[in-house]
Amino acid sequence: MLPSSQSIYQPVTGTHVKLERFLVCGLGSLGQHCVAILKEYGAIVFAIDEVQPRHWEIPNVLSLLEALVIGDCCMSEILEQAQVRQCRSVLFVTSSERVNTEAALAARLLNPQIRLVVRSDKERLNHLLSQNLGNFAAFEPNQLSASAFALAALGADTLGYFNLEGKFFRVVKHEIQPDDRWCDRRQVQSLNSSHRRVLSHTSASLHLPKEFYQWKPEAVVEAGDTLVYVEMTDTLISYPQQPVTAVLRALKPTKAVLRAPRWFWYGLIRGRIRRKLKQQWHKFWHSIYRSQNRIQQIATIYGITVFILWLLGVVLFSLYYPEIGIQEALYAPAVLLLGGYGDLFGSIKFTSQPEPALNMPWWLRLFSFGLTLSGSAFVGVLYALITDTLLGARFQFFTKRPPIPKQDHVVLIGLSAVGQRVATLLQELKQPL
Repeated sequence: MLPSSQSIYQPVTGTHVKLERFLVCGLGSLGQHCVAILKEYGAIVFAIDEVQPRHWEIPNVLSLLEALVIGDCCMSEILEQAQVRQCRSVLFVTSSERVNTEAALAARLLNPQIRLVVRSDKERLNHLLSQNLGNFAAFEPNQLSASAFALAALGADTLGYFNLEGKFFRVVKHEIQPDDRWCDRRQVQSLNSSHRRVLSHTSASLHLPKEFYQWKPEAVVEAGDTLVYVEMTDTLISYPQQPVTAVLRALKPTKAVLRAPRWFWYGLIRGRIRRKLKQQWHKFWHSIYRSQNRIQQIATIYGITVFILWLLGVVLFSLYYPEIGIQEALYAPAVLLLGGYGDLFGSIKFTSQPEPALNMPWWLRLFSFGLTLSGSAFVGVLYALITDTLLGARFQFFTKRPPIPKQDHVVLIGLSAVGQRVATLLQELKQPL
């Protein structure tokens, strides 16, 4: 269920090997643990090592082995003595990647159907071997723990995860609390939906079932029960469930609210809209104030100022010249802001020039001149902002780091090979890091 780190895997196809015999080449720390785990599944295990090991991490390893062959696992004779032709799979877990690769090639010549599991971190070589040998898997033990670290960072409820057709699925084990929204309200079968499927339900009053799917779908979820389910999700971050009492209190209106007059609802909606706009306005100014780009701050403030001046010009022209229409009242301040003072008040007299423009009061012409100066200054600020952006993009050699998360994030200490793999997995799972 956990994606293996740096692994090359091909499924078994067309094999006729049915024997539960396994061969482990290399009885170091990893090899001894492989033998112990295989014996837990009732397998028959053979082993090959160059010398008789002196130190055993697992004391009874020799008693777990069917036979131990001393010799070089790259030699066909040694592999024959370990009955490689009758084995279902062979594990090459020596400390030398060269020995593991050579022994895998020799084993494939002796048994074309055998499963090859090789300890190696050479990605390109592993990919080439998987294409040519088939029924081949390669792992690097030092990086296999990356998935376990990433899974543990997601929370105690997440048992595993997998990716299917670009969508993330996670397996969750959740113990029902008295204030959960499912407690004493839902049947187990009603929890199944288009994005969730219940795998197991264990009641607090019953023992853990020995076989899979031995639970009653019509049972009511109670406090202390344990649910195991798989769900499709965009992110694997687990958030605490909100108590059902708080949810019902937020959703269920009181009788006094239901009987309130219409003006009460209008006032309530207006108040919420006003508060929302006020919050957005404060957030906008706060973001401008905290911006590190001084030119961007000036451009934003100047743009707002120019917009206010344009609205004021529209109002003044509309009030002083009501006969020009709203369209001309909109165009005149815009032309002045773009530096068109000479176009409206030039010394050249046109026969079709409107009469009101000749008799314009001095304060309105002064205001128009101020609009032209403000617009010219704003254009200069825009040029400066564009130049700063282009130069910044030209000389920006390093990519900016993403902002530091405030909450619900994971702190990773150490960027070794395992740490880098853990970071990659957490980023793929959209976990703030």
